[in-house]
Amino acid sequence: MADSLDADRRAVHDRLEQLVSQGDLGAKVVGTNTQVWWRPHSDGASGVGISEATVRQLFENVPDPYLIVEPDEYEIVAVSDAYLEATMTEREAILGQTLFETFPADPDDPSPEGVPRLQRSLNRVTEQHVEDVMPVTHYPVPAQDAADDKFEDRWWSPVNTPLFDSNDALSYIIHHVQDVTPLVDAFLREDEIDLSDELDIDASHLTADMLLQTRRLYEAREEAYERERQQQAVADLGQFALEVDDLDALLDAAARRLSDALDAEYCGVFDLHEGSETLLIRQGVGWDEDVVGDVTVSAADAESQAAYTLENEHPIVVEDLPTEPRFSGPELPTDRDVRSCISTVIGSPDDPWGILGVYDSETQAFSEDDVSFVVSVANVLAEAIERKQYESELERSNERLEQFAYAASHDLREPLRMVSSYLRLIEDRYGDDLNDEAREFLDSAVGGAERMRDTIEGLLQYSRVETEGEPLCPVNLDDVVADVLRDLEVQIGECDADVEVGELPRVMGDASQLRQVFQNLLSNGLRYSGDRPPRVRISAERDGREWAVSVEDEGIGIDPTDQDRVFEVFQRVEPRDDYDGSGIGLAMCRRIVERHGGEIWVDSEPGEGATFSFTLPGVSGSECRLS
Repeated sequence: MADSLDADRRAVHDRLEQLVSQGDLGAKVVGTNTQVWWRPHSDGASGVGISEATVRQLFENVPDPYLIVEPDEYEIVAVSDAYLEATMTEREAILGQTLFETFPADPDDPSPEGVPRLQRSLNRVTEQHVEDVMPVTHYPVPAQDAADDKFEDRWWSPVNTPLFDSNDALSYIIHHVQDVTPLVDAFLREDEIDLSDELDIDASHLTADMLLQTRRLYEAREEAYERERQQQAVADLGQFALEVDDLDALLDAAARRLSDALDAEYCGVFDLHEGSETLLIRQGVGWDEDVVGDVTVSAADAESQAAYTLENEHPIVVEDLPTEPRFSGPELPTDRDVRSCISTVIGSPDDPWGILGVYDSETQAFSEDDVSFVVSVANVLAEAIERKQYESELERSNERLEQFAYAASHDLREPLRMVSSYLRLIEDRYGDDLNDEAREFLDSAVGGAERMRDTIEGLLQYSRVETEGEPLCPVNLDDVVADVLRDLEVQIGECDADVEVGELPRVMGDASQLRQVFQNLLSNGLRYSGDRPPRVRISAERDGREWAVSVEDEGIGIDPTDQDRVFEVFQRVEPRDDYDGSGIGLAMCRRIVERHGGEIWVDSEPGEGATFSFTLPGVSGSECRLS
């Protein structure tokens, strides 16, 4: 590269390389055959070093046309003389200005490619921290005589390179260009030229671009980049939908992401109220303040775009709304001089929640990826809305269940207490006068009253799993199981049980409720052991972000046809006369595990024991959270 320089620039180049070898400057090759230099951040080391003024003087005299911009607003902070010469600008006029203030799009160009491509390239460098080589790009620049507001036709071969500080944070972007206008003009005229003789540019870097072949590759890469951005936006929106409870916040985020990604002037989420013939613009971007949450459009007018969208299972794409033959009507988009749009149903076409639409005042052809992007966002919203509706119904069901359980327990406790008291009085006063059959009847009545009391208490606890649970916090399962073993110490000793506990993890949970789960499962393992001394093993293993905990016994087992039914309330699969119990314990376990975001199941065969397994969330942070 240095061999092609004139004497003055060769001297600058050699001085720069000398400073690099001394460690006073850093250097990097930009693009194919261009080198840039910079002064490293001072670390306090002693040495001669070089001043900032010297660095700037050397930089401004380097032989290549490039400038340096900040990564936020792309403000120009330094520029070489070669760049000023190539772009016909003055240093004092452009320093402190943004790149797009200095080089705006030609207002007379109906479809400028320079500004959008450069913007996307710089955004890619900022977001991905990688160098971006642009193809030959048509980017006119303001002519030297700015008074007539004329632009001079120019073609450039740009490269944008990230520059990082000592902490690997992006500090600047190096924007390097080569003016290839003569070569492109010659190519367009189909003249035969010798690259090395006619132009003072690097032929190896430009040959493919000059034939404009890489423009197609660049456009394909741009499409892939936009598709990746859209896919990431859908993924981020899906994660946000899981984290936020406010539906309007989610709808607003969806509208903003769509508007930004598709560069659309308007975006709207329209809510179709059940039994209504109008759509309310629930959230949106670009509308006046008095539109969102107040203005409606017709869902019944056969000529309206909204009605047409609701009648179709596929998204509706319009490139020029005023000439659209499928529908018309004085509705919201038309009133805003909208010309192109995409609209699709949110939810099932048979039972839609509403419509999602993006609109622009410019005529444009949307790609298949753009349409798929809108549909994907609508699907995220539909799933979130369905989940929130289910959660609301579940919450109402839980409230009704708790009210019923409370009322039932309150209404039954008092008469049950009276029955139990009179049965005890009969036993105390007339026990000696009762024959064996009468005593057996009395014992059965007392036992039935006690079981009913336990059932009522169990139902009340079952109904309050959601409403009276504690926030989920990091819980050490070793401590939980140790407490359960102490509570069951007498029962374990009486049946000569062998309980083996493996290493257990810390999970996010409600310690009190998890104690109930282990106590129910361990008690079942002891109770349903058959004729042999019980053997129970408790273990856990990692399953992605969750832990799968297992309680395994060697008891009587469960028939595979009954393995789902055992988790239902009052669904017992063993004879009541052989084993006591309320029939609520496993249902309680499932309700608690589901409250923790997990699932519970059993693997078993009759006579071969049973393994009850359930999943719990692993500890990902130190803060407690509500389920």
